[in-house]
Amino acid sequence: MGGRLQRPEKGRLLPAANLDAPARPEAYLNSVADSNSFERIFKGKTAATFPYDLSKIAPLNPPAYEAVNISPFGNNLLTDLALTALANTDLGRDDVPDLLAISYSSPDPVGHTFGPLSKEENDLYLRLDLEIARLLQALDKTVGKGNYTIFLTADHGASEVPKYLAQHQAPAGAQNHATLNKGAADFLTQQLGPGQWLETERNNMYYLNRPLIASRKLELTRVQNLLADYLREQPGIAQVNTTAQLLTSSTGAFLETKLQNGLYYQRFGDVRFELSPGWTWELGVGATHGSGYLYDSHVPLLWFGAGITPGVSYEYHSITDIAPRPPCWWKASCPAPAPGSPLWKC
Repeated sequence: MGGRLQRPEKGRLLPAANLDAPARPEAYLNSVADSNSFERIFKGKTAATFPYDLSKIAPLNPPAYEAVNISPFGNNLLTDLALTALANTDLGRDDVPDLLAISYSSPDPVGHTFGPLSKEENDLYLRLDLEIARLLQALDKTVGKGNYTIFLTADHGASEVPKYLAQHQAPAGAQNHATLNKGAADFLTQQLGPGQWLETERNNMYYLNRPLIASRKLELTRVQNLLADYLREQPGIAQVNTTAQLLTSSTGAFLETKLQNGLYYQRFGDVRFELSPGWTWELGVGATHGSGYLYDSHVPLLWFGAGITPGVSYEYHSITDIAPRPPCWWKASCPAPAPGSPLWKC
């Protein structure tokens, strides 16, 4: 049996869904075994394997609705919401362009929980394909074939589970927050004397205690460089940059350019580091994302519908190149903050 959602009289959606078996097990050619040691096991189950009875899992894994989010049925609910919007608004029914933005987000928590090569993630994408088909059928009916254009992309990719990579002798590892932070703090104390030199570490950035540095009459750049030199010697760290280096460097290096694009000086840390390829933070199970490497940043960009000529491009593009494209169709000016350029000539 596949999944089902139960709608009570008051209109609230409750998790009464089951995943008794994968939708099409014969199609899971690239996924790993259903039972392995690097997937999260829900409370109430003894293994991360099918079947999944969400009505039993949800109460044991709060918040209750998170069980729906970590399943294909989160996407079902979103399609229902989109179809409700189409049925109860005038979207696409006049000569004024409308934008319907939909974020199918369940692939993210499923990937975090089970990993990108899991049977669960494979199952989710097969079912998501059916949801997209349901959406396209509704657009054909309400807006009309040839009267709409769709683009599909993602905000990030994913790294593989470190344990899986290690099993296949691939370079991989896991860095430990507590160990790295203590080592950095102890090193600065050894070099500069007693004091809480680190305020915090977040998103691979260290924030130094600037008031303490000023009170000791130390140069900020000296302390930043000391910390950066220490981090460069630690296992699993591939690149380290101080904020000053990112503000003044113009090497055009792949990772460095990405960091510079995301640098907001008022909130950026003093020292930013990047883990080595295949490395993540200590995860015991599941996967994550957040690096600048291709496996984390290479995402699909699919266009479909009115104004699209069939074809394939292998050129490098950024998702920021999406925004300038629609105004070309409408003969309108591009949004002022848009940093990209149209993917093809208007």
